[in-house]
Amino acid sequence: MVDLMSLDPRLFRRRYRKAAEPLLENSTLRDALTDEQGQQLLDWGLGQVKQAVADTLSVDAGEIEAVLEERTAAIGRVMRAVNRLVGGLDAAADEEWPPLWQQLSDGLQQWRGHGLAPAVLEAMTASRPNLAQASLFAHLIALIQSSPDEEE
Repeated sequence: MVDLMSLDPRLFRRRYRKAAEPLLENSTLRDALTDEQGQQLLDWGLGQVKQAVADTLSVDAGEIEAVLEERTAAIGRVMRAVNRLVGGLDAAADEEWPPLWQQLSDGLQQWRGHGLAPAVLEAMTASRPNLAQASLFAHLIALIQSSPDEEE
């Protein structure tokens, strides 16, 4: 992880604004959530973008746009999956539930290099009848912030 305080502030701000824009402008990343949940998820996403920008300041200038676009897209996939899972808790048919979890796992794989453990996917699918949207959202936030060791 790069120390954010040691970075060129102008370069950092310019790249951060450009990388964060897709998350800020795309309401489908949080439209099934309450305002508070949506803000919490957006804050998580923007924090991830901030770190991605910091981590890529040493990347060759010719590659930076593609690298940041890829990382921001992966963050957006995770956010979209959280939104779909919370929004689909009551609306999705039983057979639609596992693919929604798989979308989250795939997004995490693209973002942080590892998805959700199969045991986590199975447990969440099995617990669906007992979930409330608020508790599901809290669990999802904890999952996306966790390391693989903490998930099991």
